[in-house]
Amino acid sequence: MFKEKSYVIEAHQHRIVVIFKDGDIDLENNILSLKYETENKYKTVISVALTQYDKVENIKGLYDKSKELLDDRFNLNKRLIIKKKLQANKSFDRKIASQIIDDIVLSVNAKKKDKVILYVDKLSAYFKDVNLNKATVINMVMQIIIAFKEEIENYRIDINMEEKSDIYNSKYLEDIIKFLKSYLMEVIEKLREKSSKLEDTSMEKALIYIQKNYNKNISLGIVAKEVYLNESYLSRSFKKYKGMSFTEYITKLRMKKAIELMNTGKSINEIANEVGYTDYRSFSLNFKKYTGYIPREYLKKSD
Repeated sequence: MFKEKSYVIEAHQHRIVVIFKDGDIDLENNILSLKYETENKYKTVISVALTQYDKVENIKGLYDKSKELLDDRFNLNKRLIIKKKLQANKSFDRKIASQIIDDIVLSVNAKKKDKVILYVDKLSAYFKDVNLNKATVINMVMQIIIAFKEEIENYRIDINMEEKSDIYNSKYLEDIIKFLKSYLMEVIEKLREKSSKLEDTSMEKALIYIQKNYNKNISLGIVAKEVYLNESYLSRSFKKYKGMSFTEYITKLRMKKAIELMNTGKSINEIANEVGYTDYRSFSLNFKKYTGYIPREYLKKSD
């Protein structure tokens, strides 16, 4: 494996120690070669801890230091060579983490995937910055997952947690973060699907109510209350679903019915009242906008 004189010592807990006799070597490349060849051969992943150079008599101390380095691998990319022990820049502040978690929860509820990714990455960076231990990381991640448990159950959203990675058995922070992102993206997709179905149902109810009551004293606020929707939300939904405003839609229904009634022998005032207008002038103006003729001209044209 190595061109230089070296010794491989079997240790314990799936660890080995490699000792190079010659101190003037390309240590990192040699270790990388050993790492990748072993990983390819045995289909596994290896973490490597490099300590400073020292005499072989101090091997016990160096080995102990390397074990400390490996304990820090949770917060490192699994394929990195660890050269020195991680030092936390600051102590862990639960308030900071909780604020980021609140931002994540709000972004999921808003169904904004880009914001969720941004805040999850921010949380991951904070965990690394303070070199947070695995148990606390899992506790914080579970806090996020549990935040949506009740909503998911209420909406009967099927997210099979058993098919996901077992975060409790994850060896690295990046695996837990990857799982969290995947989980939250799936939650957002399910919430969007459910929201879309509820939105469609509410709009159907609104349209049915309007079609039955368009000839009465009807308003956007009345319809919104009837179908339990926010007034401004219903207004936006009309544009989206019908391609016109609420007022335009009501006018269209009234004018179509008015045209039907023009050949029934009823007076223009009677027709205006029947389609929901108490003011003839208002009826006449809307009729002309819709047909290009005032009611009397339309009757003559029809004759």
